Amino acid sequence: SKIVDVSRVVDSSKIKQLIVIGIGGSSLGTKALLGAIPSSSVKVTFLENIEKEMPELLSENYSEVLVNVVSKSGDTFETLTNLDKLLAKYPQLKDRIIITTAHPEKFEGYAKEYFLPIPPQVSGRYSVFTPVGLFPLSLTGFNILSLLEGAMSARKDCLQEGSANPALVLAVVQYFHYIKKRTIDVNFFFHPTLELLGKWNNQIVAESLGKNGKGLTPLVSIGTTDLHSMIQLFLDGPKDKFTEFVYCKKLLPKEDLPVIDGVKKSYENRKLPFISWEFDDLTEKSLGYYMQVKMISVVFLAKLMGVNAFDQPAVEEYKKYAKENS
Repeated sequence: SKIVDVSRVVDSSKIKQLIVIGIGGSSLGTKALLGAIPSSSVKVTFLENIEKEMPELLSENYSEVLVNVVSKSGDTFETLTNLDKLLAKYPQLKDRIIITTAHPEKFEGYAKEYFLPIPPQVSGRYSVFTPVGLFPLSLTGFNILSLLEGAMSARKDCLQEGSANPALVLAVVQYFHYIKKRTIDVNFFFHPTLELLGKWNNQIVAESLGKNGKGLTPLVSIGTTDLHSMIQLFLDGPKDKFTEFVYCKKLLPKEDLPVIDGVKKSYENRKLPFISWEFDDLTEKSLGYYMQVKMISVVFLAKLMGVNAFDQPAVEEYKKYAKENS
């Protein structure tokens, strides 16, 4: 309801350009979903790393432009720097900014109706189903209700016991291979539109599990391109990998399907561990299901490894030193 209220305040029906300022968990989930199902009506630009030049506006009519600043802490250095640089170039955008944060008190000079909350108990990397992802997605025509329907369906399945629980099965299988020293988690996506799902997964896996000398190293590959570069290593290199093949047959030319089957047959012949995620169709609902299962499976896996899935102490350490040196 808060998202709907804010959308009315900014008259979202007129928006033709959306600039999202955020980094890490504040942007990766949204980017992944829009990479898989792009918007045809709104141009979306993400400002993540500190940009030397600010993007050009499509229109001098500022009512057609909206800026969404996303920072759970309210003091993310890259995000605040990009916001300052954007307003230095386009001061008229000051009244076209919606701020998504858990700490609105850190943003002075903005009316309360221009804020969206991030639940304080939700870690940033798990926040795609909060206003962090839902608000910018809603402005692009993305069906967020179907996305949440898929996520809720996954949540229901992930409360089941034993083999009926897809997240638990994935976590147990990965943990089995982890203790066998297979610590590289290869996510092999057979379509370039799915690549950003891999970038999102990188953060979920790396930040949630990489603690106290433990963890998995996530790696993203894209088929069929990487069959001509990485597959030699995957098939005949060190046996330290667990692979997840992810694809949707409806996205692929028919000529790719026997190639995928051939790759999996090679893995079987060499007794290399893998699983397959096959989407019946690439929709908001199926993506919501996939992302929810992945997040819950990482939480289960963290429990098996004996680490906290929700903190990031090493990240906070470097941020502390960066602030001291800035």
